[in-house]
Amino acid sequence: MDATQKALNQKKSSSSIYTDMEQRVQKKESEGITLPAHLEREDWKERRRVKMLPHLAMKKPMYDNVKMLDPEGEVLCTISTKKGKWYVSKNLATWTSTAHDHIKLKFQPKNKSSSGPKGLYNRSDKQNICVSCGETKFHMRHYVVPYAYRTLLPLKYKNHLSHDIVILCPNCHLFCEQKRQVRMNEMEERLRRPGEEPQFKTDKSLYHVRSCALALLRSREKMPKDKVLEYERVVCQYLNLPPLHDDDDDDETDDKEQPQQLTKEQLQQAIDVQYQIENTNFIPGADLVVQSLGEDDEKIEAFIKEWRRFFLETSKPRFLPVGWGVDNSVVCGGD
Repeated sequence: MDATQKALNQKKSSSSIYTDMEQRVQKKESEGITLPAHLEREDWKERRRVKMLPHLAMKKPMYDNVKMLDPEGEVLCTISTKKGKWYVSKNLATWTSTAHDHIKLKFQPKNKSSSGPKGLYNRSDKQNICVSCGETKFHMRHYVVPYAYRTLLPLKYKNHLSHDIVILCPNCHLFCEQKRQVRMNEMEERLRRPGEEPQFKTDKSLYHVRSCALALLRSREKMPKDKVLEYERVVCQYLNLPPLHDDDDDDETDDKEQPQQLTKEQLQQAIDVQYQIENTNFIPGADLVVQSLGEDDEKIEAFIKEWRRFFLETSKPRFLPVGWGVDNSVVCGGD
């Protein structure tokens, strides 16, 4: 069994994350299990992710499957209820059923590429389920061509073209995102010049100020006194504050005298320091990849179809809409 199939099986076996997470937490608490700090954090992040699912998921079904008919009654495509209402409101079409699930155009469309075998995807009903595992709730839009690239492509490759936007459940979406991020990183790295400076440079002096302030805020009571004094001097110097202690202060300070300390507000001000400097000459990875395609239609078409193949290989979808295919047109109304 290859690595991709193994990971896919692991993903599918955890499709019931919405109840599995709570059961795992309850079992851990009942058995008194204490995880290492790094695993506790991962567990907390996963619980937070699951808790956020209802807020991140689409609020209504993606597909309404309203059928658009030409004047002769031939099905051209399926559209949303909102778009159907728009056609009717503009007196361009009429509802042909009381259920408002069909509209008939009052004009002959110029492009009837939806007819015939190649238009099967446009004419078919789309199920509101995860195309990978069939999950029926908490759906998310998934861009087969990563959104960072898609948004930079010429308009004809994204306007009125929903073929490469599919439904995934959160688990399958996360699985696909992880896989394709690896591929995106590899594509972008191949295009970068050797020795090119990163997007942000770190100002080591300001980073040290931040580290000192963080240590004082979180762990002051556990730190040796000499470290406390050293870190306070660094923060005070950054904030242009006078020293909190004289250089000849010793350990025999009156126990009743409370030592002067930086306030939480002052420490937070130092923590919030902008220690990263942006490289104005840096080209974001998505721009680099799309720029490499130029305006060459053949390159762009091949690029889109490569991502379609990658989606099929990684997610192994079993519930794609009828007619969805790698070789379908990459532009609206194309053959």
